[in-house]
Amino acid sequence: MSVEAMALALHHSNASGTAKVVLLGIANHDGDGGAWPSIPTLSVYANVTERNVQKAIDGLLAAGEIRRFVQAGGLRHMADFDRPNLYHVAIQCPVNCDRTPRHLLTCVICGNALKPLQRRARSLTCHRDECQPDRVSSATPGDVSDTPGGVVSDTQTIPQPSTSSSNYPTQPQNARGASCRTRSGLHDFHPDTGWCLNACGARQEIHR
Repeated sequence: MSVEAMALALHHSNASGTAKVVLLGIANHDGDGGAWPSIPTLSVYANVTERNVQKAIDGLLAAGEIRRFVQAGGLRHMADFDRPNLYHVAIQCPVNCDRTPRHLLTCVICGNALKPLQRRARSLTCHRDECQPDRVSSATPGDVSDTPGGVVSDTQTIPQPSTSSSNYPTQPQNARGASCRTRSGLHDFHPDTGWCLNACGARQEIHR
């Protein structure tokens, strides 16, 4: 059993119902070489039919929460045609996870812990007014905007970090000073925060 895979599935999976139980079943079998539980075994875990397990696996694959390698599992002495499918849990900690065994999610602006409803919504910020991405506040007296003529602006928008998935690096970067705790041994740094997305706790210096 992989404690790390189980924790990632429990805290950061978007799956629910049968799919969540199937994911936990795969994570329960996950080890250094991956997991290869049979469909009948997963159907016993979830108390559903094998057909429903297949549907749940298809959903987890589409969501990117697991990876499947056809007939790549099993023991060394098994014949290739008799090998089961191999699964890897592909869930990673979000950028606002504290990367401890508790996997606490915090607001990226103020650092306060998110409430259960905010955690379920996968929010990056809490509901405080000053932490809202679209909040507009009054400008400090005497501030002059960049508008032509030097007109004093009565509002200013607080810039927020981008949460678009298009900003994530498509390829892992080389490790700097420490090895990543993933099987690849490479860091995958977030472009805005510098934290490694693989939950190893490493961080790189951001050059603006």
